[in-house]
Amino acid sequence: MKTTTLTLALTLTLSLLQACKYAPGEAKPDPLALEDYPQVAALEDLKGKLKLSEEPVVSYSDAGPMTVTVAVRLASNDECPAQYRFFFYDEAGQPLDADPGWSYRVLPARAKVYLTGTSLEPAADDWAVEVRPARQPE
Repeated sequence: MKTTTLTLALTLTLSLLQACKYAPGEAKPDPLALEDYPQVAALEDLKGKLKLSEEPVVSYSDAGPMTVTVAVRLASNDECPAQYRFFFYDEAGQPLDADPGWSYRVLPARAKVYLTGTSLEPAADDWAVEVRPARQPE
């Protein structure tokens, strides 16, 4: 009995030490490499329901800003009010606008729609878009 209690206490102590590898509140490293993040990310209830209909089209104007058009389709029998936002990154992978605003769009059931974003900075070298179910204004 004494050996079992001692073994249990030692196991618990080792588990707690492993759990405390990082200081409270310290962020842990992301196991997913930056280059492995999807350019088109479906968030919340749209995970698994939002499909990429065709390859995104990236174009540049004479002045240099990047414009991206992404064709998506909602694999659902019901339409979904949604919000989306484009992120644009410079050559070093740094965001050109850390908090872009959300745009609103109703995604019809099983129909292709086009989401378009344009960088305000000619330095844009890469992009990503997030799509989520629409939220009520706060």
